[in-house]
Formats: sequence, C-alpha cells, structure tokens
Amino acid sequence: MKVIPDPISPGQESVWSYPRPPVAEPSQRRLNIVHRDVIIADTRKGIRTLETSHPPTYYFPPADIAPSVLQPSRRRSFCEWKGEAIYFDVVVRDETLRDVAWSYPDPNPAFRSLRDHVAFYAWPFDGCFVDDERATPQPGNFYGGWISSDIAGPFKGPPGTKFWCRAGSRRAGGGAISSTPVMLEVTPPPNFPYRQGHLERRIAAPTNSADVADGGVHIAIPGRPGG
Repeated sequence: MKVIPDPISPGQESVWSYPRPPVAEPSQRRLNIVHRDVIIADTRKGIRTLETSHPPTYYFPPADIAPSVLQPSRRRSFCEWKGEAIYFDVVVRDETLRDVAWSYPDPNPAFRSLRDHVAFYAWPFDGCFVDDERATPQPGNFYGGWISSDIAGPFKGPPGTKFWCRAGSRRAGGGAISSTPVMLEVTPPPNFPYRQGHLERRIAAPTNSADVADGGVHIAIPGRPGG
C-alpha cells in the first residue's frame, strides 16, 4: 500500500522529505510547555530530531527546564540510532506525570548534541507550544513528535501505520530505487530478538526486489522512546 504525502502549502515542510536514518539539528523556535499554570520548560535553544514520517521531536537544554520538576524514573529503552534513553516523571504541584520525558545521557556519536537534553510527550500537558502555536501530539500516544501547522503529513502513529517506512536509497546488489513511501505489514517471527525496552530493529523483507529502509524493515515494538 502506497502512502501518499499530503499536499504541501507555502511555508510547510513534509515529514516525507525528512531523512532516515534520522538527524538532529538546532532549532531557534520558541518552545515551551505549560501545565497547571506552571512553566515546565521554555527555550529558544532546542534541538529537533527529524525522521521520515514523523513530526519533529524537540529536546530542551537542562538550563531551560524548571528546577525540580523532573524526577528520575526506572524506565529505560534503547534506540538503534540514538542509544539508551532514560526517563523522567514530571511533578507539578501535587500531580505526578509518569514517564513523560526522556533523555540520552550518552548518545551515539551522530546524536552527541542531544546529550542531557530532555524531550517531552505533548499529550500529558495542558499546552506545548511552538512559536506560541499550540502543538498537536503525534497520533497514537506512542511517539513523541509535536505537530505544528507548518508540518505536512500524513504522520506515523495511528492504527495501521506502525510499519510505515520509505523506500531506501539502494537496491539489493546495488543501484538506486524509488523513494516512494510504502507501508509494509510485517509480523516478526516468534523468536524475534529484542532487549527489554528495545523498540526498534530491522528484519530482511524486500519489496518489489528492492531493499527497504537500508536493507530491512523498521520494526516498532511498544515501549520506544518518543523520537
């Protein structure tokens, strides 16, 4: 099944033009989070990660997060691109939001800029804002992207999109292939290996004689950090 990118309006960028493997880049947009009239985080020095089919995930520098709102959680997970993530509860007044933020204390080399920065799911909070526009959480309560009006989808996350991916840049045995987005329904074998909390692995599953996503299919296993 082909995934048809939404039309792009002036000033928009499409998540289907984002790369895979993902990248991290600085963002000078104002990012802020408010809950129960408390400013949880507010920055113009964020970092956003971009990956095919996902809206950006924003990471805040620790200096721009309110003191004492983050409490370490026991949860851990692993991303094949970024490394091991640690999680935080957010405590606001008498409310504790469990496992709603995460960070990479020792990220892989390509994501060194994320070290000790913290990302937040948008859905638990009263408001998450990008340049004063209220962001919409990435669908599905599974990934951590923030959707603003300048981002065009469709977005990975709702039911039926778990195995969306974009055709890769090479064919088995070499040669270029189409970049047409495709959706593959793949059931991992019963002995499919993953660590506890490890959300992303790839298995060989060629389509139309072409390798997908750098030679395999991106498998999402519940528990993945947001992005």
